[in-house]
Amino acid sequence: TTSPAVSGLTFSTITRGSGVACGTLSTGISGSTFNTANAAASFAANKYYTFTVTANSTTNFTFSKIVLNMRASGSAVGASVEVRYQIDAGTATAISSALITGSDANYTYTPSPAVSLTAGQVLTIYIIPYGSPASGGTVRVSNGSNLDVTATAVSPTLTRSPATISFANQAVSTTSASQSFLLNGVNLS
Repeated sequence: TTSPAVSGLTFSTITRGSGVACGTLSTGISGSTFNTANAAASFAANKYYTFTVTANSTTNFTFSKIVLNMRASGSAVGASVEVRYQIDAGTATAISSALITGSDANYTYTPSPAVSLTAGQVLTIYIIPYGSPASGGTVRVSNGSNLDVTATAVSPTLTRSPATISFANQAVSTTSASQSFLLNGVNLS
């Protein structure tokens, strides 16, 4: 659940990739089978958690930080978590990774520079656990994790065609020949 709601943005629910074995957790999301050699192997095997942020047609936004409240179960202590972001169907870009402990803790991932998206674009976040000593060890992401975004309305734009209209010399109190032009606009609500 997103709180507070951000006007112009739609947040999906966090889900497990198809390679994650389900774990139960009433205060977040949990899973296992993160005993891969590295983040690239987990990502290729769909062993991650993911969610999206979609901008509507009149909103731009900037993603500046994600703070994840996470912990590893006893048999997963020693696992790491890498966070990646993807814009639309582009390449998933790694932000950083952190070694996860067996106690609840906040882990901050900050892209540098901040990631700017334009109206209509989709940001996908991948939370990729890897390196668990045991396949059954769980890594959980708890409620209370935060994604920092700043949304801005897209400014209205007017365009005209042709760009200029020229009038010939005209005697005072007489009518000139008519001329026409086309005026278009976007984001005029």
